[in-house]
Amino acid sequence: MMALTLFGMPRNYMGLENFCIATIENIKLVEEMIEWQTYLSYEMLKKVFAAGITLDWVWLWEDMAYNNGSLVSPAFVKKYMVPRYKKITSLLHEHGVTALILDCDGNTEELTPIWLDCGINAQYPLERASGMDAIKFRKKYGNNLTIIGNVDKRNLSKGKNEIDFEVERIKTLLKEGGFFPGCDHHIPPDVPYENMVYFMNEVRKLSDYEETRRTIR
Repeated sequence: MMALTLFGMPRNYMGLENFCIATIENIKLVEEMIEWQTYLSYEMLKKVFAAGITLDWVWLWEDMAYNNGSLVSPAFVKKYMVPRYKKITSLLHEHGVTALILDCDGNTEELTPIWLDCGINAQYPLERASGMDAIKFRKKYGNNLTIIGNVDKRNLSKGKNEIDFEVERIKTLLKEGGFFPGCDHHIPPDVPYENMVYFMNEVRKLSDYEETRRTIR
Protein backbone atom coordinates (compact mmCIF):
# COMPACT_ATOMS: atom_id res chain seq x y z
CA MET A 1 0.00 0.00 0.00
CA MET A 2 1.29 3.49 -0.86
CA ALA A 3 1.36 5.33 2.47
CA LEU A 4 3.11 8.62 1.86
CA THR A 5 4.85 10.88 -0.64
CA LEU A 6 5.91 14.34 0.50
CA PHE A 7 8.37 15.22 -2.26
CA GLY A 8 7.34 12.91 -5.09
CA MET A 9 3.81 14.12 -5.79
CA PRO A 10 4.48 17.87 -5.32
CA ARG A 11 7.39 17.40 -7.71
CA ASN A 12 4.98 15.90 -10.22
CA TYR A 13 2.49 18.73 -9.72
CA MET A 14 5.01 21.45 -10.52
CA GLY A 15 7.79 19.68 -12.40
CA LEU A 16 11.12 18.91 -10.80
CA GLU A 17 12.94 22.14 -11.64
CA ASN A 18 10.01 24.36 -10.64
CA PHE A 19 9.55 22.53 -7.36
CA CYS A 20 13.23 22.75 -6.42
CA ILE A 21 13.26 26.46 -7.22
CA ALA A 22 10.11 26.93 -5.14
CA THR A 23 11.86 25.47 -2.09
CA ILE A 24 13.95 28.65 -2.21
CA GLU A 25 11.61 31.23 -3.72
CA ASN A 26 8.16 30.13 -2.57
CA ILE A 27 8.60 28.03 0.53
CA LYS A 28 5.08 28.76 1.80
CA LEU A 29 3.60 27.06 -1.25
CA VAL A 30 5.95 24.11 -0.88
CA GLU A 31 5.12 23.71 2.79
CA GLU A 32 1.41 23.91 2.04
CA MET A 33 1.69 21.12 -0.55
CA ILE A 34 3.71 18.94 1.82
CA GLU A 35 1.18 19.55 4.59
CA TRP A 36 -1.71 18.55 2.33
CA GLN A 37 0.10 15.39 1.28
CA THR A 38 0.55 14.57 4.96
CA TYR A 39 -3.12 15.24 5.69
CA LEU A 40 -4.22 13.03 2.79
CA SER A 41 -2.01 10.14 3.92
CA TYR A 42 -2.93 10.46 7.58
CA GLU A 43 -6.67 10.60 7.02
CA MET A 44 -6.57 7.79 4.46
CA LEU A 45 -4.66 5.54 6.84
CA LYS A 46 -7.03 6.34 9.71
CA LYS A 47 -9.93 5.12 7.56
CA VAL A 48 -8.00 1.98 6.60
CA PHE A 49 -7.27 1.09 10.22
CA ALA A 50 -10.77 2.04 11.38
CA ALA A 51 -12.13 -0.48 8.88
CA GLY A 52 -10.18 -3.20 10.67
CA ILE A 53 -7.62 -3.64 7.90
CA THR A 54 -4.14 -4.67 9.01
CA LEU A 55 -0.99 -3.93 7.06
CA ASP A 56 2.31 -5.81 7.30
CA TRP A 57 4.17 -3.23 5.24
CA VAL A 58 3.69 0.03 3.40
CA TRP A 59 5.43 1.70 0.49
CA LEU A 60 6.62 5.30 0.56
CA TRP A 61 7.64 6.94 -2.69
CA GLU A 62 9.85 10.01 -2.98
CA ASP A 63 12.39 9.98 -5.87
CA MET A 64 14.16 12.99 -4.40
CA ALA A 65 17.78 12.21 -5.29
CA TYR A 66 19.97 12.12 -8.38
CA ASN A 67 23.27 10.40 -9.06
CA ASN A 68 25.30 12.67 -6.77
CA GLY A 69 22.93 13.14 -3.85
CA SER A 70 19.70 14.68 -2.62
CA LEU A 71 17.81 17.17 -4.77
CA VAL A 72 17.14 19.27 -1.68
CA SER A 73 19.31 19.94 1.33
CA PRO A 74 19.20 17.71 4.41
CA ALA A 75 18.32 20.89 6.33
CA PHE A 76 15.17 21.28 4.21
CA VAL A 77 14.26 17.64 4.77
CA LYS A 78 14.73 17.90 8.54
CA LYS A 79 12.74 21.12 8.88
CA TYR A 80 9.82 20.54 6.53
CA MET A 81 9.58 16.80 5.99
CA VAL A 82 10.79 14.98 9.11
CA PRO A 83 7.97 16.17 11.46
CA ARG A 84 5.43 15.07 8.86
CA TYR A 85 7.17 11.76 8.22
CA LYS A 86 7.06 11.08 11.94
CA LYS A 87 3.35 11.87 12.15
CA ILE A 88 2.64 9.16 9.56
CA THR A 89 5.20 6.62 10.77
CA SER A 90 3.93 6.93 14.35
CA LEU A 91 0.42 6.11 13.18
CA LEU A 92 1.72 3.12 11.21
CA HIS A 93 3.77 1.80 14.12
CA GLU A 94 0.79 2.20 16.48
CA HIS A 95 -1.16 -0.13 14.20
CA GLY A 96 1.52 -2.79 13.99
CA VAL A 97 3.09 -1.96 10.63
CA THR A 98 6.63 -3.32 10.89
CA ALA A 99 8.11 -2.64 7.45
CA LEU A 100 8.17 0.88 6.01
CA ILE A 101 9.75 0.73 2.57
CA LEU A 102 10.92 3.91 0.89
CA ASP A 103 11.42 4.04 -2.88
CA CYS A 104 13.99 6.60 -4.03
CA ASP A 105 16.33 6.41 -7.00
CA GLY A 106 19.71 8.07 -7.10
CA ASN A 107 22.29 8.47 -4.34
CA THR A 108 20.52 8.54 -0.98
CA GLU A 109 23.52 8.35 1.35
CA GLU A 110 22.75 11.67 3.05
CA LEU A 111 19.01 10.95 3.23
CA THR A 112 19.06 7.39 4.59
CA PRO A 113 20.01 8.26 8.20
CA ILE A 114 17.25 10.89 8.26
CA TRP A 115 14.67 8.36 7.07
CA LEU A 116 15.87 5.79 9.57
CA ASP A 117 15.43 8.32 12.36
CA CYS A 118 11.82 8.71 11.21
CA GLY A 119 11.18 4.98 11.54
CA ILE A 120 11.49 4.18 7.84
CA ASN A 121 13.44 0.93 7.93
CA ALA A 122 13.65 -0.38 4.36
CA GLN A 123 14.89 1.10 1.11
CA TYR A 124 14.64 0.40 -2.62
CA PRO A 125 16.35 0.29 -5.14
CA LEU A 126 19.90 1.42 -4.10
CA GLU A 127 20.86 2.29 -7.64
CA ARG A 128 24.32 1.07 -8.63
CA ALA A 129 24.73 3.69 -11.36
CA SER A 130 24.51 6.28 -8.57
CA GLY A 131 27.25 4.60 -6.55
CA MET A 132 24.94 2.89 -4.07
CA ASP A 133 26.47 -0.18 -2.43
CA ALA A 134 24.33 -2.55 -0.32
CA ILE A 135 27.41 -4.05 1.34
CA LYS A 136 28.56 -0.62 2.47
CA PHE A 137 25.06 0.14 3.77
CA ARG A 138 24.90 -3.13 5.68
CA LYS A 139 28.22 -2.38 7.39
CA LYS A 140 27.01 1.12 8.28
CA TYR A 141 23.44 0.40 9.38
CA GLY A 142 23.49 -3.31 10.23
CA ASN A 143 20.10 -4.98 10.24
CA ASN A 144 18.34 -1.73 11.11
CA LEU A 145 17.88 -1.22 7.37
CA THR A 146 16.28 -3.76 5.07
CA ILE A 147 17.67 -3.48 1.56
CA ILE A 148 15.77 -4.24 -1.64
CA GLY A 149 17.39 -4.25 -5.10
CA ASN A 150 21.01 -3.12 -5.69
CA VAL A 151 21.63 -5.60 -8.55
CA ASP A 152 23.07 -3.57 -11.41
CA LYS A 153 20.54 -3.54 -14.26
CA ARG A 154 23.35 -2.75 -16.69
CA ASN A 155 25.06 -6.06 -15.93
CA LEU A 156 21.82 -7.99 -16.28
CA SER A 157 21.71 -6.92 -19.92
CA LYS A 158 25.17 -8.35 -20.64
CA GLY A 159 26.30 -11.97 -20.20
CA LYS A 160 26.71 -14.73 -17.65
CA ASN A 161 30.06 -13.44 -16.42
CA GLU A 162 28.57 -10.08 -15.50
CA ILE A 163 25.55 -11.72 -13.88
CA ASP A 164 27.82 -14.07 -11.93
CA PHE A 165 29.68 -10.99 -10.69
CA GLU A 166 26.43 -9.53 -9.36
CA VAL A 167 25.43 -12.77 -7.65
CA GLU A 168 28.87 -13.14 -6.06
CA ARG A 169 28.73 -9.55 -4.82
CA ILE A 170 25.47 -10.05 -2.94
CA LYS A 171 26.15 -13.58 -1.66
CA THR A 172 27.11 -12.48 1.84
CA LEU A 173 24.06 -10.24 2.14
CA LEU A 174 21.77 -13.11 1.24
CA LYS A 175 23.22 -15.23 4.02
CA GLU A 176 22.86 -12.45 6.58
CA GLY A 177 19.20 -11.77 5.79
CA GLY A 178 17.37 -8.48 5.57
CA PHE A 179 18.20 -8.26 1.87
CA PHE A 180 15.92 -8.89 -1.11
CA PRO A 181 17.99 -9.16 -4.31
CA GLY A 182 16.56 -7.54 -7.39
CA CYS A 183 17.16 -5.16 -10.24
CA ASP A 184 18.09 -1.67 -9.03
CA HIS A 185 14.93 -0.20 -10.58
CA HIS A 186 12.72 -1.43 -13.40
CA ILE A 187 14.19 -4.16 -15.60
CA PRO A 188 15.29 -2.41 -18.83
CA PRO A 189 13.99 -3.63 -22.20
CA ASP A 190 17.51 -4.64 -23.29
CA VAL A 191 17.67 -7.40 -20.63
CA PRO A 192 16.90 -10.72 -22.36
CA TYR A 193 14.43 -13.05 -20.69
CA GLU A 194 17.11 -15.75 -20.64
CA ASN A 195 19.38 -13.46 -18.61
CA MET A 196 16.71 -12.93 -15.98
CA VAL A 197 16.06 -16.66 -15.75
CA TYR A 198 19.78 -17.30 -15.34
CA PHE A 199 20.11 -14.61 -12.67
CA MET A 200 17.12 -15.86 -10.68
CA ASN A 201 18.28 -19.47 -10.81
CA GLU A 202 21.77 -18.51 -9.64
CA VAL A 203 20.31 -16.57 -6.73
CA ARG A 204 17.99 -19.44 -5.84
CA LYS A 205 20.96 -21.80 -5.57
CA LEU A 206 22.10 -19.76 -2.58
CA SER A 207 18.91 -20.33 -0.62
CA ASP A 208 18.96 -22.42 2.56
CA TYR A 209 15.42 -23.58 1.84
CA GLU A 210 14.83 -26.39 -0.60
CA GLU A 211 11.43 -25.08 -1.69
CA THR A 212 13.01 -21.88 -2.96
CA ARG A 213 15.86 -23.60 -4.79
CA ARG A 214 13.60 -24.90 -7.55
CA THR A 215 14.81 -24.07 -11.05
CA ILE A 216 12.92 -21.71 -13.31
CA ARG A 217 12.65 -23.01 -16.86
